[in-house]
Amino acid sequence: QFMSQTKKAAATEGTQQASAIAKQAAGYYLEQGTLGTVDADCSDYAGTIKTDNTNFTYACSGTKTAFIVKATGKNSNDNTKGVVVTVTANLTDGTFSKPEITGIWFLLIIFGDWSWSQLLILKISQICQVSR
Repeated sequence: QFMSQTKKAAATEGTQQASAIAKQAAGYYLEQGTLGTVDADCSDYAGTIKTDNTNFTYACSGTKTAFIVKATGKNSNDNTKGVVVTVTANLTDGTFSKPEITGIWFLLIIFGDWSWSQLLILKISQICQVSR
């Protein structure tokens, strides 16, 4: 499990920023009374995101009742490559989903009388569902 800790930590940036963008979109919707055409690069809600100092790219889509912010890990960073964080919000009532995080792998090694063929790699599609 230690191998996934760095990716989990790196996913925090995507989770926090995607949540912040969704909250800003909720504020935009309340102020304007409409979402209008959803701004794909999220700049209407978050301003221009400076991409040279982030490990994720951000995209917005959906509607006022299912507004989606997707943070995609940059391929140039080994810790965020393949990681995707999705936040869905209903801007009309202010409810938000738990962030869905994909692309984090866990390595499980079974000790004892097991052969190396028992080495399992499990992909956990949503780390939010992992219990400790």
